[in-house]
Amino acid sequence: MSEDKRKLIITIDGDGNQRPEWIKNIHQIIRSHPTLKFTTSIITCYLNGEMHQDIREELTNHTSNLLKEPNVEPASHTHTHPFDWENPVANILAEKWSVDDEVNKSKATIKQLSGKTPKMLLLSGNCNPTGKQVEQIYRNNMTPFNGGAHDEEPYRLIDGYRVYNQRGLPDVHYHGIRKWREGKAYLDYPDGYKNAVFYFKEHVDRVVHVYFHFYAGEFKETVDAVNHVLDWCVSQGFESMYLSEYIETLL
Repeated sequence: MSEDKRKLIITIDGDGNQRPEWIKNIHQIIRSHPTLKFTTSIITCYLNGEMHQDIREELTNHTSNLLKEPNVEPASHTHTHPFDWENPVANILAEKWSVDDEVNKSKATIKQLSGKTPKMLLLSGNCNPTGKQVEQIYRNNMTPFNGGAHDEEPYRLIDGYRVYNQRGLPDVHYHGIRKWREGKAYLDYPDGYKNAVFYFKEHVDRVVHVYFHFYAGEFKETVDAVNHVLDWCVSQGFESMYLSEYIETLL
């Protein structure tokens, strides 16, 4: 790995991976940038029959095709997407969940779909696990990442365990297309993620972290905005790395 080039990581958040059209549009973004590496996370309860039975086969096929791309590192965005890591029933299914299940069920589904073993777990919801939960994630051979978007340091410590910070410019939060402008979410500017380029130019001391969700596949404008940012990254000649490769440089 070059010490001179600025490093680039691209992380796709699994929120929104329950819509086939959105998955196909994100897949096309990936295929349009074959020289870039994408760490792509998914929420696996959408795919194993617990939800969306009517489109399960379509969802599974599209997701499998995407994860099998040679420039994709699959990652977990958990199995049921806990919203609050201290609430044992706050998740998509509104059922009791455990860290072991969130890790192992998602790992098994991802391995089945892609033939690849995921290394990274993108925390969901409030991204605020307890130290015991972080320990469980590591014990199951996954590395926790997410939250801490505006932290100055690349990781935070929870009871002595590292949780790696996002430190990018998120494109979408919760439901619908929401971008950030002056600290507030807004819906009336669907190509606003183009502004991520200015963010990366301002934060020259940081790795360039392009972070977007499957929700970004909903509209032409949002797809075009992501492509705009990625095309700029290609033009800059950054050193593209998978998220797991970047984490290794911090050890």
